[in-house]
Amino acid sequence: MKKPMSQDKARTYAKVMVDFFEGATEAETKKRAKRLKEVLQKRGDMKRVSSVLQEFQKAWKERKGKIATVVSAQSLEDATRKEMRQSLAKKRFVLEERVDPGVIGGVALYLGNDFVIDSTLQGKLQRFAKFLQHG
Repeated sequence: MKKPMSQDKARTYAKVMVDFFEGATEAETKKRAKRLKEVLQKRGDMKRVSSVLQEFQKAWKERKGKIATVVSAQSLEDATRKEMRQSLAKKRFVLEERVDPGVIGGVALYLGNDFVIDSTLQGKLQRFAKFLQHG
């Protein structure tokens, strides 16, 4: 029985793919994608192509810095977005904005995979509910 591809192997493929596709023209990209497919088939890894592509998507976004995700109920104002982008760039983070009406108001900030700040109304209500339950 064949062992499933580890997440590490998918990340390794993804890192190689970032270097492989960086700066390629559209014609080169097509040729390189075909070559990559051949390599995956030869190594028996085609069944795991979705996990490789997920890791590639993350690695492609992070090629210019780690991702800082800001979650808010509405799109950020242009001035706020610009200020956050500049501030995060100093720390080698790239801003990614996500709108989620479920947070009701405020913002949450994630730096990479680490949770940093939750000043959303949803988060405050959840913390208050826990406080009430546990005294």
